[in-house]
Amino acid sequence: MSIGQQILFSVGLCLLSPLLLAVVPTHVEIQANTCNVCHGEAGESAGTVPSLKGKPVAYLEQILLNYKTDKQLGTIMNRVAKGFTDEEIKAIANYYAGLK
Repeated sequence: MSIGQQILFSVGLCLLSPLLLAVVPTHVEIQANTCNVCHGEAGESAGTVPSLKGKPVAYLEQILLNYKTDKQLGTIMNRVAKGFTDEEIKAIANYYAGLK
């Protein structure tokens, strides 16, 4: 590849990188997809399962930690919450709290 082609490739990559980043989901968005199955797309439930979207971060974090430690029992939430570290739970809580 010539120097001109390398420069052109580099410039093109720089111009496209913001678009690529906008399409690639973040780690927390991938984890939150687990919740979307029951709690609805973007945490907005259409059924009897509670919505997560826009709830206070402290509430979401605490309830997930309660499920993780079996302080609160649920049908499946205890098993789901145990699959996340405390840091991941905090990130998921912040993600859903930030959705408006």
